[in-house]
Amino acid sequence: MSDSIDTRPPGDQTPWTRTGLDAPDATVVEEHPEHGDLTPEQAWIAGGAGSGETRYGAARLGLIAAAVVAGGVFFGPYVLIIIGALLVSIVLHEFGHFIVARMSGMKATEFFVGFGPRLWSFRKGETEYGLKLIPAGAYVRIVGMNNLEEIDPADEPRSYRAQSAPKRVATVLAGPFMNLLIAFVLLFGLFLVQGRPSQDVWTIDTVLASSAASEAGMVSGDEILSVDGQAVGTFEDFAVLLNAKAGQQVDMVVLRGGSEVTLTPTLGWRLNDASAAAIPASPALDARDMVVAANGASLATYEDLRTLLAEPGAPVELQIERSKSLYDLTVARPLELPANADSGFLGVRPEYGYDELSAVGALSETGRTMGSVTTGTFSAFGRLFSPSGLQNYAQTVADSTTGSATDAPTEPNALRPLDGAAPASGVGIEEQQDRPISIVGIVQFGSGAAEAGWFELLLIVALVNIALALINLLPVLPFDGGHAVIGIYEGIRTKIGGRQYRADITKMMPVVYGVFALLLLLGVSSILLDILNPVSYGG
Repeated sequence: MSDSIDTRPPGDQTPWTRTGLDAPDATVVEEHPEHGDLTPEQAWIAGGAGSGETRYGAARLGLIAAAVVAGGVFFGPYVLIIIGALLVSIVLHEFGHFIVARMSGMKATEFFVGFGPRLWSFRKGETEYGLKLIPAGAYVRIVGMNNLEEIDPADEPRSYRAQSAPKRVATVLAGPFMNLLIAFVLLFGLFLVQGRPSQDVWTIDTVLASSAASEAGMVSGDEILSVDGQAVGTFEDFAVLLNAKAGQQVDMVVLRGGSEVTLTPTLGWRLNDASAAAIPASPALDARDMVVAANGASLATYEDLRTLLAEPGAPVELQIERSKSLYDLTVARPLELPANADSGFLGVRPEYGYDELSAVGALSETGRTMGSVTTGTFSAFGRLFSPSGLQNYAQTVADSTTGSATDAPTEPNALRPLDGAAPASGVGIEEQQDRPISIVGIVQFGSGAAEAGWFELLLIVALVNIALALINLLPVLPFDGGHAVIGIYEGIRTKIGGRQYRADITKMMPVVYGVFALLLLLGVSSILLDILNPVSYGG
């Protein structure tokens, strides 16, 4: 619940609260239900002349429906699904403010989904409900949010500022509480119905084309039981078993359709930490990267790569696969690579199973997950806003916006994206865990989760709701936490002084403007980064 830049007609001081995909760092023109001093055209531009009165409302609804259909065609249904889920979360956040304000006796004059001109609305009692043109969030308008606002004297007893401190604090905290409630319900339901994701239970999800697994006849759904007689545990344990067997033929027992089948793939190879560090690259290579070709020809073994790079001659063009994307890398010769610095490679991706949980177990796992996400989020805030974190973030933004990633062909040892791949500086969300992710990045990541399955989608929605709650609880204006701190402070001063005390909002405006500036800077830069260096689910 936060304040916006006031763009209402002179003398109109009715406040509002808002939460949205563009809030609080965007300017949104809002309207008052009464525009007696405006012409009909001005009233319509301001948002309509009253309850239910919308010019060209049917046409606007038709345009929005057409835009939704077009978005589904061009961007896929999963983008629309995650946007819809986020919008529902934001509306429920505002509903939390609304319902507690009403229960506390406050007057709420509007509850709208969207911003801009009205599409449709109706009035029930003293509140107008409806839809507006831009579906970028929602807002609730409550009278008398601070001591600067001029309101009808008849509404003063029901204004926000006239209520006791506990009622005001409860109202502003109800929004974040609703987000936490959404997260709790989703997580508890997921863990109770589906179970807890298990690292010990996994099957083959994807078999990579032209890999050792593909040539051996492995298929999706196979469960690998053993490798050369050694039982397989987690997928990580399985990878360790393969690391020492690069280029070797191994006996693998898989469970397929209830029957055990023995397959004998000859493992491929990939870099390990030592060999990856020995090849100059920007950004640096790691053991997850795979050399798929050199000068356009495939390499059967790691020794072939060592021999090729050790020979004097013209630079070698390596093709690198990283996070399902391809990159070119020019390597000058001669270059000495360490011996026996490769790992075995089968060419499969896992699909993890789930451990069934009781209601108590699901409750425990929900608490553990919410606690882990909370501590992780605050730790990420601390790293981001540390001197080194801010310096690294500024450098990341500068590199992206000046084209250092996209102009990589002019830089030595730079990974150059192929076939529309993202710049190599952004290869998955795990590399960017301390980078703020904008709504663009959330939609990118969330649509990938939606495509992966309903469990992944609902899990991401739950985690985003926790993040929304934590951000809104920051104890500075214009966040809900800032309003709560003011309410608590006013309550304490009132109790100590024996008379009602209200903080002077004007003295806080420099801080508010500073927070707005920071949010605007982070918002714009994070959107740019998410466009230039997209995040991806499972990348």
